[in-house]
Amino acid sequence: MYLSDAQTTALAESFRLLVNAQDLDELRQDLGAPITRLLGAESAVSRDLDPSTSTYTIRVAHNIDPVHARAYDQYYQFCDPVTPALKPRGCSSFTQAMDMRVLHRTEFFNDFLEPHGMHWGMNLYAMDGGQCVGDLLVFRSRARPDFEKNDVELLRLIEPALTAAFVRLRPRTEMAAGPSTDPAGAGRALAAAGLTKREADVALLVFRGAADKEIARALAVEVTTVRYYLKNASTKLGVMGRSRLAFAVAELLAGRQVGRGTRLQ
Repeated sequence: MYLSDAQTTALAESFRLLVNAQDLDELRQDLGAPITRLLGAESAVSRDLDPSTSTYTIRVAHNIDPVHARAYDQYYQFCDPVTPALKPRGCSSFTQAMDMRVLHRTEFFNDFLEPHGMHWGMNLYAMDGGQCVGDLLVFRSRARPDFEKNDVELLRLIEPALTAAFVRLRPRTEMAAGPSTDPAGAGRALAAAGLTKREADVALLVFRGAADKEIARALAVEVTTVRYYLKNASTKLGVMGRSRLAFAVAELLAGRQVGRGTRLQ
């Protein structure tokens, strides 16, 4: 994959923001500029999904009128044909997910997307186990070329870091639920990689941004015990360091293989 100097700089800035962010909405706002530069896009949005109502809220809109963004929350999401097609794919362009001729005949496209320069689009979902913890959409106008496969792969590069940051920056009350939030999906994914239940519990809490003392309290064990399980999990997944372990967990939860020959260092 070829990256220009400008794209390399934008990618590095994106990773720096994802690793160092302290506030989720500030992260989303700050990501707008480097992400659009990285992908040759003109605007971007990031949404939250309320699983109890299956409704979206746009948290940050970059280079999009905030009034127009609110119109999505209040009306257009309910006639949005793109999101149901995109979500099962995880990371995809509009063109990969659906027939653009069909989209061009919809109210959503003609009244919401096209008038505001959102002709071509691409979406990345951040998934914590089976739960969507946020997404990132980028758009190009009709005057620009469509996103290509290489653009999608470029967006996928930030998926583990984006997911880890979104999970880490969720309110502590959400994180406190720990690994039990998705015992079936997350547990199976980590067990398949060779982790014991305790190793998986520790790895998931590291993925969610918890410190060793917080993990010890959550699991009612000593800090030294946490570090023992942390070392075992890292060894089994072939990684070194907490951030690499978090990325490896994100990869496993997304259905990709790590460890046993794949070293994330």
